[in-house]
Formats: sequence, structure tokens, C-alpha cells
Amino acid sequence: MEDARQNAKAILNNNQADFGLWDLYAQMEIRQGGASIARKVYQGALQLAQQKQCLATADDSVARLYLSFAHLELSMKSLHRSVHVLACMGEGVFSEPPPIPKKKQSADLKSTPILSSMRLLRARKGLTTSLEKCFLSSESENRRQLKEADALVMQAAALFERLVVDRDGLYYAFMLYKRFIHSSWLQQQRSSKWHLQLCIAYVKLLVGDTEREAYFRDDR
Repeated sequence: MEDARQNAKAILNNNQADFGLWDLYAQMEIRQGGASIARKVYQGALQLAQQKQCLATADDSVARLYLSFAHLELSMKSLHRSVHVLACMGEGVFSEPPPIPKKKQSADLKSTPILSSMRLLRARKGLTTSLEKCFLSSESENRRQLKEADALVMQAAALFERLVVDRDGLYYAFMLYKRFIHSSWLQQQRSSKWHLQLCIAYVKLLVGDTEREAYFRDDR
């Protein structure tokens, strides 16, 4: 594993702007039980993307970094950090997630607001505006093909709603999908694998709100 890690670091050093490689390296660490290392990888990659002014709404690999990082934090029972990452995606500006709480702080943290009301509105507006520009533009305005970043932003926006709305998060996420997934432009993209990815994510959402339920069912 150490040889693989060193080789991966060498490749990244020579291809720092290839954000897809950063995600692959982080996923390798996760599979080997190195979630804490993966956290640092994602954070470093997104800081670099910020320096290079690469936005998740325009770059497939950067969008994948944001969503993968958010899922990682959620899998590690760090709800506040996961929401922070998704909020950064909506705001278009990445900043370091809040510190990982100590065990004695966990109970108190669960009862505190996840985001300030101002930041919640700003992040939600950023994600929704990105989706509106893509999915609700008229055919004459939007002739491009559906891309991975579009599908990932949709999934990120739905996950954001599921996590920040206490009791109705699943409903809000469902309504978000319902609003955009039936757009005339998206219906013309049925041959795209990203359209299939969106449909699968939509079906998973209908099955149940497993991620948020797991967070509040288990201790962090």
C-alpha cells in the first residue's frame, strides 16, 4: 500500500490540475481504510481548484470532488462538515471545513443549526440557479449536451436539501428532482449516460432517506 501511495503522489505531483486523479487517489485511500487521509486529499484538491478558479458547475472532475467529499464526511458521521462542503459548492468558493468535533461535543453539535440562515439561502440559491440555467433554458438557448457536472450538481443540490431540512428534507429533495428532471431539455438527453445516472439517483431517493436517518440513528 505504501508503494501505491508513493506512486500516486508522484503522479499527482506531475499532474496537479487533473482533478480526476485526486478523486481516484482519495477513493483508493478510502478502500484501504484511510478515510482521514482521503479527507486531506479532497481538501487539498478543492483548495487547488479554488486557486485555479475551476468551478464545480463547469468542471466534471471538480463537481465529482465536491460530491465525493460530502459523501465521505457523511459516511464518517460528520453532518456539519458534509453540509459545509455542499454549501461551498453552491457558493462557488471552497473553504476549510469546520474542525472535527470531539466526542463530548457531538451531542451538543447535533442540536445546533447546521448553517446560518444567510449561508443556507446563499448556498441554496447558488445550486438552484446553476440547475435553472442548465435544465430550464429554452432549446434555442441551450443546445449543448448533458454533462457529468450537470448530473452531479443535481445530486449535490438534492443531498443538500435532505441534510439541511430537519423533517421535510426528503420532500424538498424530491420536489427539486421533480422540478428539473422532467424538463423538455433533459428529456432530449435520454441517450446520455448522465441522464441514466440522474434517473437512478431519483429512484434511490424515492426508496428512502437512508443517509440522514443513519446519521441520526448512530452515534458519531
